[in-house]
Amino acid sequence: FFRGVAMVDVEESLEESLERAGPSTHRLHIDGLPSDVSDAELARRFTPFGEVREASVIRGADGACRGFGYVSLHAAPPEVARCIKAYTGTRWRGKRLAVAPASEDYMTRLKREWEEAAEQRRAEEAAAGAAAAAAAAERPAAHDPAATLRLRPSRHLDLVEATPGKSNRHRRSFPPLQAEVEGRRPP
Repeated sequence: FFRGVAMVDVEESLEESLERAGPSTHRLHIDGLPSDVSDAELARRFTPFGEVREASVIRGADGACRGFGYVSLHAAPPEVARCIKAYTGTRWRGKRLAVAPASEDYMTRLKREWEEAAEQRRAEEAAAGAAAAAAAAERPAAHDPAATLRLRPSRHLDLVEATPGKSNRHRRSFPPLQAEVEGRRPP
């Protein structure tokens, strides 16, 4: 039983799925820990099955163990399955342990999701850039309104559009505008 739920053939299916993967870090949830256990003791308990990268006992506000903890075990998948099978149901300091694969650590999951989102954004930007380049190559050069002058030869005539250097001999040469800053004119 793991928190009141019967574990039915979990060991066999877990073992089969883990055998196909290579060695990696697996996070395990350990339930039924004694109230006086330390992180170091929990780590020592799991070292026969692989390298313990992190062991943490979850404590309450008073500093006492809340009865569960997590171990990050770097080992081959068959070793992890053997560890789960060996420790589930065993007694330690009068308490019955329940060991099961844990969900990913919140911060680890958050970093992974951020990296996936960034990778997806990069892929979308690359696809959009390629699509824009292909579309630009297919259509004729667009009219750039910033490169066009609208001139009125006199008050009574309509506006005439002229592209400097192309449709006439005019060149754009305007002095840069100076903006007022906080009510003061620049020197």
